[in-house]
Order: sequence, then structure tokens, then C-alpha cells
Amino acid sequence: MQAFEAGAADYLVKPISAPRLALTLKRLKSRDAIGGKPSSVVWASAFQGRAPAYLKWIKASLADTVRLIMVYDVLYFKSDGKYTCVVTRAAEALIRLPLKGLIEQIDPVQFAQIHRSTVVNLQAIDRIERNGAAMEIHLRGRAQPLAVSESFMRQFRQM
Repeated sequence: MQAFEAGAADYLVKPISAPRLALTLKRLKSRDAIGGKPSSVVWASAFQGRAPAYLKWIKASLADTVRLIMVYDVLYFKSDGKYTCVVTRAAEALIRLPLKGLIEQIDPVQFAQIHRSTVVNLQAIDRIERNGAAMEIHLRGRAQPLAVSESFMRQFRQM
């Protein structure tokens, strides 16, 4: 009910069938034509393949200093309650954003969640080691490996 009160045109339930998706698209197009939501801008970005904008840099606290950290310099993010620890080769810093909120703002092609509390930069991975049922990720320039939880192992099994 809340979604329709906010202006939702329709909803889809997985698994999505082609006829049901076509009906939803038809509703959205006709709604847009009469000036309702979604607007032309939202429609164009959603259905013309425009990539979403992800974070390019992060403003983080380090002692009494605020630093600007380029996202591509981040080795990994680690949850710290309501905060997130941002780890680079040079330092660690805290940001006032929980990991769950941060995950929505970073590029999923560049970062992968390896634990409910850890997201790693895939370009920083040196190697992945298996030790029985356990899996660890070793990052370039870091001695301490990161543990991959069982629920996130499937994405690394092919590597």
C-alpha cells in the first residue's frame, strides 16, 4: 500500500515472466505519456542503459583530519557498527556510514562482499587460498588475509 501511495505504477514478483514485464512496461509508458511518474528523465536513465553513478571519492576522518580518499585506492571496507573502516595501503579511516548503505553507492564490478562485514576491492586481490572448507583473500601489500564467509564463497569458487 505504501508503494502505491508513493506513486508506484505496478509491481513485479520473481520469477518475472515476459508477458507480465511487457504489461508493466506498457503501464509505465502510458503513465509517462500523461505526465505521471516516472518522469522522462527517470524513464530514459532506467531503460536506455545509462550506468548509475557510483562514488568516486570518500570523505573520511583520520584523527583530527578529514581526508579525501579515491575509491579506487581503497583495499577494503570493514563494518564497525554504525561506521565503516576504509582501509588503503597508506592508512585506515572511519566514515559515518554503515557498510550496508555504502554497498549501494560503490561499483559492484569493482567491489565484492566477502563477509557480512567486509567488502573488498577486486583489483587489490593478489590471491585466493583455500584451506579445507575455509577461504582467504590475500591483498597486495598486506600481510593479514581476509576471511571469506561461507555465504559469499560461491563468487570466488570459479577463480
